[in-house]
Amino acid sequence: MNIKCLPARYGDSFLINICDGTKQYNILIDCGLKDTCTEFIKNQLVSIKKIDLLVLTHIDDDHIKGAIELFQDADIIDNIVIDNIWFNDLYKITEGKLKKNIKSDLSNNGSIESGKFDQEVSYKQAKCLANYILESKHSDNWNKGIGIISCDDNYYKELYPIGREVKIVLLSPSKERIEELFSKWCEKSNIDKDKLVIDNKTLNSFYSFYINSKNGVGKFDEECSGKIADIETMAEKDYSVKNTSNDASIAFFIETKKNKVLFLGDSNSKDIEKSLKQYMKDKKLQKIKFDLIKVSHHGSKNNISNGLLGLLECDKYVISTNGEIYNHPDLECLSKIIVKQQEYKEIVFNYRNKKVLKALNNEEYKKKYKYSLIMPSENKPIIMDIEV
Repeated sequence: MNIKCLPARYGDSFLINICDGTKQYNILIDCGLKDTCTEFIKNQLVSIKKIDLLVLTHIDDDHIKGAIELFQDADIIDNIVIDNIWFNDLYKITEGKLKKNIKSDLSNNGSIESGKFDQEVSYKQAKCLANYILESKHSDNWNKGIGIISCDDNYYKELYPIGREVKIVLLSPSKERIEELFSKWCEKSNIDKDKLVIDNKTLNSFYSFYINSKNGVGKFDEECSGKIADIETMAEKDYSVKNTSNDASIAFFIETKKNKVLFLGDSNSKDIEKSLKQYMKDKKLQKIKFDLIKVSHHGSKNNISNGLLGLLECDKYVISTNGEIYNHPDLECLSKIIVKQQEYKEIVFNYRNKKVLKALNNEEYKKKYKYSLIMPSENKPIIMDIEV
């Protein structure tokens, strides 16, 4: 399995290639920002021609702006195959809830208010991603055969969306998290669910709510900020901030004959902990071993817990961010990984991070806590290739 961590500034984008004998599978997880797509994703797609599964974990701009750029480029999107798209947009959340034919109300002409959703996109008539998917040749493959991508009452769901050789174990979101997101948006927007019409105006409102409902930006707290070398103190503190949009993230692990890799989006660690506990109970596992974990929410202290780390061990933890805007990753998050996992681990960064180097590039610490820091030697965007 080859994992390309694509430069997405403060966002996420991963291209995974799985080779099983003569069979090849490609999974694209999130598309970062506009320049992630124009500078990196498009070049990759020209080469591989096919995506077996496209996962857009949630509707944060740093995960889907690149997808908007991708779907509005006919030269690319019309000449590739996308077998399956996972994306919990308002269109899919309300599908089955409303009697009205939703698709007929979506048009190509709506624009999203500047500054609320896609302020970096240069074209004047910015259209929402749902419109693009519906108008593309890939529309029938959107959440194909599932409707909403969510876990059942057992906290996890085992799926085979790209063939029997590759299993995907869905850990988040629960149906309750999706309903919570939908209800919160209706409440904040003073929308009567029974009279809801899905058109450009409501889609714009939903996107704006989703992206602007952020709280708990994740900067390390004042109590620890003066003691950034005291990693054991930071490792003991658990944080949790309610975030309706992030809590609805699609999170899962991919399992092949040889590998397990965990991609957490911006998910809630308590939700993942609950799902993994049930999975481990059903499979009679004491611990679950992953070859790689994409750390939730770019290494935010609010999206990791000691309870979760106690369930697993891993050789490689990946942090995807340049630290822009929210100053991620938080040292509290890294301290938990370093201290709580006693086995040797690599922490891989796709951007060079001076804060991390200053606090944690310490040979005494590395030897004591069995870790190494892997990051680019220069502060410029590069594709990190990771083999597992």
